[in-house]
Amino acid sequence: MQRLSQASKERKRKHDRLKEALEVLQSATCDELTDMCFASSNDIITVLSAKFGWKSLFVLGRLVTKLPSVVSNQLNERLVAATVGELGRSTSLQEVTLMKALLNKCQDFLDFSYEDSLVDISQIASFPFRRILFPPTTVCFECGWNLSPQNRPARVTVFENAETIPGIKFTLKCSNCKINFGYAMFGDTQRGYRFYNKPRPYVESSNVTYLDRRLCLQQIHLA
Repeated sequence: MQRLSQASKERKRKHDRLKEALEVLQSATCDELTDMCFASSNDIITVLSAKFGWKSLFVLGRLVTKLPSVVSNQLNERLVAATVGELGRSTSLQEVTLMKALLNKCQDFLDFSYEDSLVDISQIASFPFRRILFPPTTVCFECGWNLSPQNRPARVTVFENAETIPGIKFTLKCSNCKINFGYAMFGDTQRGYRFYNKPRPYVESSNVTYLDRRLCLQQIHLA
């Protein structure tokens, strides 16, 4: 009993120290962060994420690599500050300058591609992580029961613009109502199948083929 009490107290102390460390990072000034000696780019990303939030950091990282170098520094920083501010945080030009200077030391972060990483992971795991299709609910619309997988996941092909992407599709079923929940529709042979209220990002052209909805709309407008 005493050991449990000591372990509980130790966890609380660690939680308190972590909370205090976050508060220190969030309240740090630009001058204080400029003077810091970072051991690695991971340390820089950790500190900037705690200070400014991951969304601001992600958006700024993309803008740093996309805005042309011919744009003046002042205009560049104003554009970035306005964009980051749209995420719900007021960012000063001094803070933008600081983030840009530190991010320029994190080339691996600036070069990171989510899609490329998914391609690499998919090849290593022999599993198509790039596009995973599943119903928009895990609860039955009729009775409220939790849904469970109906069959083994099926491999599918997804068409997006000029790219063909391998993916995988999950189908769920209610063990109470016996209703099937696919990616695009739900129902059964007796009650019929219905589309979901909200359109899905991909249009089902067959059981194993899906088209990006935007691609379909483009083709319709061109017809």
